[in-house]
Amino acid sequence: MFIDLHLHESAYSPDSQMTLDELVQAAREKRLISAAELGYLEQYESPEAEAIDAGYRDKDGYWTGLALVPAGLLVNNDVLKEKGLEAPKTWEDLADPKYKDEIIMASPAISGTQYAILNGTLQAWGEEKGWEIWTAINDNVDFYAKGGGEPGPKVCAGEYGIGILAMTGGTFALEKEYPVTAVYPEDMIPWTPAPIAIFKNSENKDAAKVFVDYYLSKEGQEVLREADARVMARGDVDVPSEIGTVDTTKLIKQDVLLFGSEREALLEKWDELAGEKDS
Repeated sequence: MFIDLHLHESAYSPDSQMTLDELVQAAREKRLISAAELGYLEQYESPEAEAIDAGYRDKDGYWTGLALVPAGLLVNNDVLKEKGLEAPKTWEDLADPKYKDEIIMASPAISGTQYAILNGTLQAWGEEKGWEIWTAINDNVDFYAKGGGEPGPKVCAGEYGIGILAMTGGTFALEKEYPVTAVYPEDMIPWTPAPIAIFKNSENKDAAKVFVDYYLSKEGQEVLREADARVMARGDVDVPSEIGTVDTTKLIKQDVLLFGSEREALLEKWDELAGEKDS
């Protein structure tokens, strides 16, 4: 249901005969922003969008949030107990030298979730404090995984005590099989948006609009939530129990437009910070 579609100007254009069920569904936010800027998306403001927070949709109507994927930590209780460590309670706790070589996370240059965590926390902390904290966290990371799916299994296997990852139903299900606990840090919750949009060159825009309207409606959002446990964009749709207790007031108040506009500069600075660990 959720598609990570990488849009490149050389491959797509408003005049190309490309269809993907006539729309892009839940592509990563930074890609949709680029797509809108390049003229690939149809401007459409669904009447259902009124029920969705303005922070989760494009002000010009090119995309609207379907769901939010929160991020957090997975800790191996046995590893931390053996080493006499308490589980971190906040994102800033991860900068404590006592966690050296105990943290695994994906590269933000590869993982959309990790990039959202990096960008979101920098917005929340501010550039100066944020980079100081990430510099200290980097000191505690042995190497950066090449995908967002790698930290979870390595923490479950006891290779690391702490993993930084997306908090999905699958993350919490690991608690039933391994000595691990999924944790939402107490200070704030970074999140990755999963939006919906329509291609400008769609041959059936009317049908696409009906599709968009349905999945932005309360009924449609509940159907999506049952199919894939997420924090849905509509405030009148309850958070599924499968992803734990999410305090939505702690979701970072981030400007998602910065995900796209700051990406190149942010990752260039990250590359300087991480060096060979992320290569």
